[in-house]
Amino acid sequence: VREKAKETLVEGFAAGESHVLIARRLRAITDIAQHRALTISRTEQNEAYRAATRDFYSQADISEYLWMSILDPRTCIICWSLHGRKFKTGRKVFSHPNCRCVLVPYLGQKVKT
Repeated sequence: VREKAKETLVEGFAAGESHVLIARRLRAITDIAQHRALTISRTEQNEAYRAATRDFYSQADISEYLWMSILDPRTCIICWSLHGRKFKTGRKVFSHPNCRCVLVPYLGQKVKT
């Protein structure tokens, strides 16, 4: 089941499917609840996006990125503390399930946070 779920995630990412559609496909092959399937889909999709972003930045000779959080009541304390921090492109930063943070290239300019 785990291998089939992994294949489902990869196929969904490659096809550009939404996390909702991927979650629906996950539920069709497992017995997990809808909220769990959505969490897995959302989290894995964001992790894949971040990995691809770091790879792209490396290939584009962008050596650093900024961690940007959505600053609202749902944002956890870890994401609040990471917001606006700069990291080397080769470094993967911890994230948690349902994390909504994104990476933006750091090109040397000051960013308003």
